[in-house]
Amino acid sequence: MATEAEGRTSGIRAFPSGSVSLARTLALTLGGLLLLAILALALGGVGLLREQAEEQALSRVQLAGVGARDEIRRYSEAALTSARLLASRPTLARLLREGDPDAVEFFMRRYCETAGFDTCAVLEGDRVIAAAPARLRWDELAGPVEEQGERFLVATPSLPDGLLGATAPVQAVPGARVIVLRTFDRRMAGALAEQVGMEVRLLRFSDWLQTIEPDLKLLHSSALTEGKTVAQRIDAQRIFVSSTPIVAVTGEGVALIEARLPTATVEAVVDRFGKRLAWTAALLAAIALLTTVVLARRIGHPLQSLAESAARLGRGDFSTAIPVRGTPEVATLARTMEDMRGNLVD
Repeated sequence: MATEAEGRTSGIRAFPSGSVSLARTLALTLGGLLLLAILALALGGVGLLREQAEEQALSRVQLAGVGARDEIRRYSEAALTSARLLASRPTLARLLREGDPDAVEFFMRRYCETAGFDTCAVLEGDRVIAAAPARLRWDELAGPVEEQGERFLVATPSLPDGLLGATAPVQAVPGARVIVLRTFDRRMAGALAEQVGMEVRLLRFSDWLQTIEPDLKLLHSSALTEGKTVAQRIDAQRIFVSSTPIVAVTGEGVALIEARLPTATVEAVVDRFGKRLAWTAALLAAIALLTTVVLARRIGHPLQSLAESAARLGRGDFSTAIPVRGTPEVATLARTMEDMRGNLVD
């Protein structure tokens, strides 16, 4: 048994460098076809996964832009609620009736900081009574507020970013009303990024051509032309990015939401899958090659033995019996030759 196993092992080792026999031809042909099939499936699987991962990444940044826009609308609704709450405060009405601007400004500052707004103001007609903590340019806001109503979105010339806000009348003081404002600044972008789970940037609508990077101009131009969220892969910066316009109820553009996702997040997933697939393909290829060699030897060796027996018969050597083994067809041929040898001996 040990001698037979050693002979089989040495035969397998010498197989690749042997003569061009039927067994070697079968093994090389079948093994090569199996290797090509496994390689094609592996490359196709990696390519398909990469395409699907990129499509998913584009969908993610697109949904992130839409989600950030919806979050800004929620901010606007919350601003209206806060403005109505501020306008209904008895303390504010009392301070307004007393006519102490410093006390009103202090009260507005405390409320604004607590509620998380950038500016809170009280107006009487077109006159700003108090505004804190930032100054208020009512001459720039009066038009948009009158056009849009209680909630408004506006990009003022004096500020580098857009604004969202709300206004509500002070019922206890006729002619007075409060305004609360939030700026489309980095703080809001950071809050939006936490909500959508990726980097978010807010771009001023009026001068976006001067403030954005050149690689993204085509993306934002497409978003403005189509009036909806557009997503692309920017190879120069290795990011997936979407552009979403923010539009007021009057149809006026206010800002652009830019959601970014690094391509490294997608490539990491594809690389992990590729490595796992490579190990699986290598294991399958090894099993396929071993199976092919064994199968080729099982088919080729009986034929080789039969050929040697036929050669002995041709030389007139009828003393050695012809072994009957191999596939049914080969065994039938060997049995026929053995009968022929027996007849010749007789």
